[in-house]
Amino acid sequence: MTPLKMLGYMLVALLVLNIISFSLRIIGAGVFWIVLLVGAVCAFIVVPWWKKRG
Repeated sequence: MTPLKMLGYMLVALLVLNIISFSLRIIGAGVFWIVLLVGAVCAFIVVPWWKKRG
């Protein structure tokens, strides 16, 4: 498994856990949005940069 695929699976798992935690009211709205923004930054900035680099 390539590191890029591993990163993708980890991001998906993190975002699914984030949605479940928010729906069960384990985490608040602020943490939910911060995790969502971090995931988006990874998906739209880090992954293309990583693909281009190697």
